[in-house]
Amino acid sequence: MHILAPTGSPCHCEKEWGEPCPRDTSGALTILAEGRCAAVHARYTARMPKKPEARRWRVYRLRGKRMVELGHVEAPDEAQAVAKAIEEFQVPGPLRNRILVRREA
Repeated sequence: MHILAPTGSPCHCEKEWGEPCPRDTSGALTILAEGRCAAVHARYTARMPKKPEARRWRVYRLRGKRMVELGHVEAPDEAQAVAKAIEEFQVPGPLRNRILVRREA
């Protein structure tokens, strides 16, 4: 939701950032629902940490001298991929250290 503040109204950006917010051609200021002006919102969201992307991992189980492919899982990193594979493919306790994951290109 956007609200237009009246022309000449003070903006909290001047206090926080030391510079006035950009106003539209009529001199009005766009205030977002969170109480921030649009310029501060853009700066705030640019600095927010981004969530790691989930990648596709191929899951194998070591069996003797060969690997048996179990399937695929989606996870952001290798450790989470192994944990998700153990849960998804219901790997029993003694075989959990024989799970291997490889990121697909």
